[in-house]
Amino acid sequence: MMDNIFLKINPLLKAFESFGLKKESMMLIGEKNIYKKAISQRRIIDLKEWFGGDYSKLSFDDLFGGKLRVSIPFDPPQRKMLTGLFEKLIDAGWQLPTQDGMGEAFKINKVEQKITLPGGAENTIIKDVADLKLFKLEQTVIPSGPRAGETTTRKIESSISKIISNPANNVPKEYSDWWETIQQRYSSDYNWKEIESLFKNKDELNQPNYVIIISRDPVDVLRMSDHKKIDSCHSEGRNYFHCAIAESKGNAPIAYIVNKHDLEKFLKEKKVLNEQSYLDLNKIDISLLDKEEIFADTERGVPGINPEGRIKFRKYEDIETGIQFAAPELKAYGMDLVGFSEVLRKWAWDKQKDIFEDNSFDGGIYLPDKSNLTSFGGSYRNNPDSVLLNIFFEESGNQKIKENPYSGNVNHNTDDLSDDEQEAERLSIILDERCRQLNNLYNNIGATFSASVSYDKLMFFGASVDIRYEIFLSGIDTASDARYATPAILYVIQESRDIFNINISDYYVNKNSTKIKEVNGEFFLLLDCEFFPIAQEDSEDIFLFLEEMVNNVVKMRSSILEKITSILESQGLIKKNNPEEIYESMPNLNLDHSE
Repeated sequence: MMDNIFLKINPLLKAFESFGLKKESMMLIGEKNIYKKAISQRRIIDLKEWFGGDYSKLSFDDLFGGKLRVSIPFDPPQRKMLTGLFEKLIDAGWQLPTQDGMGEAFKINKVEQKITLPGGAENTIIKDVADLKLFKLEQTVIPSGPRAGETTTRKIESSISKIISNPANNVPKEYSDWWETIQQRYSSDYNWKEIESLFKNKDELNQPNYVIIISRDPVDVLRMSDHKKIDSCHSEGRNYFHCAIAESKGNAPIAYIVNKHDLEKFLKEKKVLNEQSYLDLNKIDISLLDKEEIFADTERGVPGINPEGRIKFRKYEDIETGIQFAAPELKAYGMDLVGFSEVLRKWAWDKQKDIFEDNSFDGGIYLPDKSNLTSFGGSYRNNPDSVLLNIFFEESGNQKIKENPYSGNVNHNTDDLSDDEQEAERLSIILDERCRQLNNLYNNIGATFSASVSYDKLMFFGASVDIRYEIFLSGIDTASDARYATPAILYVIQESRDIFNINISDYYVNKNSTKIKEVNGEFFLLLDCEFFPIAQEDSEDIFLFLEEMVNNVVKMRSSILEKITSILESQGLIKKNNPEEIYESMPNLNLDHSE
């Protein structure tokens, strides 16, 4: 057992934001000895010093043409179908609905979805899902009666699916067949924004609205989950940040998707594009900015673009031939636009296919033997190596990969991790498994454990416990009231720490997952609270301590609920509820702590 055990408190407490520190780690030794360290600025400074502009430290010089960044238009095959379909609907007079405070946009619903975690546990998450309805105005002439001959206008509203399937709208069958297979993707993961942009930018209907920036810049890679719209367990202070560090040391590239208009504005500010010019997506030379950061970081005062989503690559090497190649992951974080991974995979194959064709002995492609393959960078995997390798080599169109597919994972090189980071990774895997076992015991409580290494090479443990409540807000009658009540509820509960006279160091209300949902005209508060226990200075077994932490919060949950309902009653948001009834109505908590 290590001499020092630290309890990392995550996420940050509001009280320390005024210091202007970036992603602080709060370290706790005992109950009264708290100190803090700002680590991101130093991490980035150290990384830049390690790199020192020496491109020889980075992989894939040929892939990037000697540059740090390249850009490609986001123009997947699906987009051709999308623009063709909606061009017809726009020409037929269909329009986006209007939402209060949002202008022309689809209505967004909060929907609970079941997910199955590794190990088979089922949990519920709340997702934004767009109600894909359009409307159009139709003029008719009254044929008879006192108002005969008078022209009236009526509003017709319908779902996109019904519009397409209605023979009167004359939508070609190829579009209706395609939409039937893809419509769910466009209603989730913010893909509906692609449709909205088609209506709002009719003059640019056939121009992609997004650009992919692929980077091997070490800072871009390190910050893979350090953006306004992108967060994961690779964020600093989370249990797989050491993997982001390993990736940034010249290993796998990262691909960010950015809004075309945001990029155009940024390039004009940087004088790369003059004010009178329009962005030609096929002629962007983003490498002109290779010597500086291009992605915004407000906390460090770095101006730039806010990426919408990202996919990372995985670096492989064939020890028999020395071939190195990059294959993109399948999973996107942030906005997961339809076709994102497909566009990256095609780009990666087209740019690297020659090395597999040139090394082939039969005129086809060379497939490295699995036993000779090694992966580099972070060890975290969203998918087994075999899944990425098989789908990557299928881009060749060669049948060899289907006849002899890869299976399982390849060897992994950990040279880019320090001994301490390797130990943290080992412990993180153990803690993840123990966490899943504990979480399976409770349907509304989720524990998160992590092990990491501080900037000062100290091992510390992260721990928090989430509780999710569903509370009927009998004092709210309209959707407008609910919309304005949400920030007030968050503020009042977050700032009412004094009433929580319980054995915790602090608590935090999760703004992203705390929502008000409407069910048949009634409004329910879905409230996620995250609690941080007080460290036990004499803990000798971190696993035992973490289990005791969960059990303590389990015992407190009823009293916590009573205090929360008391707050809501004092604000007139609820009249009177039975805490036990509220408690029994709670759905499963989202315990997906993967990246």
